[in-house]
Amino acid sequence: MQSEKIFLEDSNGKIVNNPSEEDISAALENIGTKTEHCILNLDSDISFIQAAGSKNSLFIQYSDNSGIYESSRNDMKVSEVSEIFKSASHGDTNWKKRMEFSLIDSNAGKADSGKSCCAGNPSCCSNENTQKKSFKDQILDAVKYEATANATKVVRKGIRNLFGNKF
Repeated sequence: MQSEKIFLEDSNGKIVNNPSEEDISAALENIGTKTEHCILNLDSDISFIQAAGSKNSLFIQYSDNSGIYESSRNDMKVSEVSEIFKSASHGDTNWKKRMEFSLIDSNAGKADSGKSCCAGNPSCCSNENTQKKSFKDQILDAVKYEATANATKVVRKGIRNLFGNKF
């Protein structure tokens, strides 16, 4: 049975309180076409599970007391992710055993008062910012930070290749 505090939010800001299985499936079907991601906020040890990617090439992340985890797969079909979201919405955590997850932020699960903390971005994690920023904004900041960090690595690698590892 679902808790009263469960809600589903997509990247456009649409919120569905106590989403049905049909609501969950519809939100996930829209990823890559009408939305960029959706987040299922839970009232349990797992505070959220989110999906992003493109149509039928999705990955998921979830947060629990120990941090934020990301699926090793980024090619999941909507039907697979939908089953995981539905299980999570009913309090079932067995879906975590069906695939590998990597810890991407161990501090996030330890943020004060249960607030989410952006993956690896210290400016996002200050008490001032976590109190003022919505959960959606914190997730977007984390994604922007990760994209910037990944782009920086690619540029550095390109420069090393161009100049023969002199840097």
